[in-house]
Amino acid sequence: MKFTAIKQILTAAAVGLALQASAHSLGVAVSGTGAPGSEATVSVSLSSDAPLGALQLTLPGMGQAATVSENTATATGRASALSATAGTRSDGSVTLLLYSPAMSAIAAGEGEIATFKVLLADSPVSLYIAPQVKATDTDGNAVECTAQGFTFTVEAAKAEFPSGRAYDFGRVPIRSSYTMTVPVHNAGTVPLTIDAIEFSHSSLSAAEGMLPLTVAPGSTAACDIVFAPEERGTFSATATLSGNSTTGNDVLRILAEPFAVNEIHVGDVSGPSDSAVRIPLTMKNMDAVTGFTLEFELPSWLEYVEGSFALTDRKADHSVTATCSGGKLHATCFSLSDSPFAGNDGEIASFEVLLKGSSSVSLAPSKAVLPAVVAGAVSDVLSATYPGQVSISYPYLGLDTYELSLGRTPVTESATTELGISNWGNAPLIIERILFDGADISHNAELPLTIEPWGSARLPVLCETATEGDLSTRMQIYSNDPERRMAAVNVSATRYAPNELIFEAVAPANASADSKVEVTLDSYDAVSALQFDLDYPTELTPGDPVFTGRAQGFTAEVRTLSPGKMRVFVFSLAAATMAPGCEKIMELPFSHEKIETGKTYNFHIENIKISDAAMSDRHSGAPFYEQSFIYNPSTGVASIEADAEAPAEYYTLDGLRVARPTHGIYLRKQGTKVTKVVL
Repeated sequence: MKFTAIKQILTAAAVGLALQASAHSLGVAVSGTGAPGSEATVSVSLSSDAPLGALQLTLPGMGQAATVSENTATATGRASALSATAGTRSDGSVTLLLYSPAMSAIAAGEGEIATFKVLLADSPVSLYIAPQVKATDTDGNAVECTAQGFTFTVEAAKAEFPSGRAYDFGRVPIRSSYTMTVPVHNAGTVPLTIDAIEFSHSSLSAAEGMLPLTVAPGSTAACDIVFAPEERGTFSATATLSGNSTTGNDVLRILAEPFAVNEIHVGDVSGPSDSAVRIPLTMKNMDAVTGFTLEFELPSWLEYVEGSFALTDRKADHSVTATCSGGKLHATCFSLSDSPFAGNDGEIASFEVLLKGSSSVSLAPSKAVLPAVVAGAVSDVLSATYPGQVSISYPYLGLDTYELSLGRTPVTESATTELGISNWGNAPLIIERILFDGADISHNAELPLTIEPWGSARLPVLCETATEGDLSTRMQIYSNDPERRMAAVNVSATRYAPNELIFEAVAPANASADSKVEVTLDSYDAVSALQFDLDYPTELTPGDPVFTGRAQGFTAEVRTLSPGKMRVFVFSLAAATMAPGCEKIMELPFSHEKIETGKTYNFHIENIKISDAAMSDRHSGAPFYEQSFIYNPSTGVASIEADAEAPAEYYTLDGLRVARPTHGIYLRKQGTKVTKVVL
């Protein structure tokens, strides 16, 4: 390696003492072979316009790169009459002293004035040195002398290894190739060159085309070492790097644990809950494997299908037995002749499981053994097992409600409603059967009912029984939802016999005719008696009730409760009944002395009772009715037309006003007219 020193000389003005103006500048140059540990010459030059009596040069820190050789300092040129001495101080600086006991001087001028030799350091180094100069004139007065700094460099390459000198490939399969990068840093001052790498084992080599490897000063490069093992076992070898590093040949330790690949892989499978899936077992083997022992711990949502464990055509004369107990599936395969499985890769066996849950699972053998003959002895050569993913898709039953009401309906009609059913899962939902605790309420859906993922359906529920009263039952919905095989819904209904009176106020045909209130009986039961209270306009006078043929044999008794209010009783002295049906039974006439054209006449009916033969009140209609008429003989417009523009109000059959009616039977009041409606 060649050593290079750069000589740099600057001039500067120096201010002398006693008003003397002089300029003195000094330069330092180093020359020589430059090999670490070799000797080089330091030359000192001076440019001055006046004589100097003495000079001292200090080079701080230069001792890190060189040591002054003893008795090598010499005054030269115009300073040859002076004495010279040079040395290395304890603080690491190098000094040169020029002096004359005989009062000789360094004459003015330019050129070299002294030299001395130094022994270069063994390691590369690059230093910036700022010289310090002290000088006196011929009278002993201090004068200023300047010198510019320079870079002092020992040129050499030095290899360093930031990651250490031991490298482990770890556990790697045989019969393959692996590359590891060794970082090499050049701590030197010239390019580092690695010419060759010598390996102690034939399975190691340098990456193709990598050598020679050159690393710039201060840089780090990748040295790639290739490992291609052919034998299993513990591996230890060395790699010796040779080149121009001052450290000589660098030795690295290479470690590894090569093994033969003999693996069991569990295949990935998927399926919907309640279905059976086949789980494949694949073996990749370098050795001649003669059998296996496998144990799986099956979670509760995987149920082994008895007798499903089977070998593939990779078998020779192999036999296999498999048992499952307590969620542990144990399978043993062997060959009486110790024959190996055919091939080196592929499926060797499979088994089936029934998917019962809603959770996917990673499935791998909890225990595994692969026997093979290695070096004359039977050994377990299993190197690794790899799990498979058993993915279960499943339906999820969602219901709109768990309290379903069919409302209050007459026994003469079919009560119907719908239950919303949704599938919030990722597999089809199958409604297999629907049961009810009682016989009064049922459904008419066609089963099985299939609902696709994220779909929904409406299940019709109905009640057609003639049984009266409040009914309740539990509807049990059975499906393939693995988390909830049965969902229960409470279903209620109220059934009643429709028995009600219908009233209609009729205006007089002319000023001399009577107005009237017609009474119609709509009954499910045979009616033996009835009553109601009627509020009427006081300017009208009630007459005797007039019965129709349906009420033949019945008697009416009218009591005045107060002005404009009367109570009407209808009964049969002979215990007769009015047959079920819907027909007018009577008219209540009203006379008047004077009736006003365009005036509204209002009637209010309440306290209605309808008795059957057992004298039970069977009234099921509205608790009150409002009727009216407008006397307008010129047009004959009925009150219903006037009421048509009035806002509608809804009431339950018990008289409770409903702001927003839904499904059911209600009383609809619009103006003075009350009608029953089914929504």
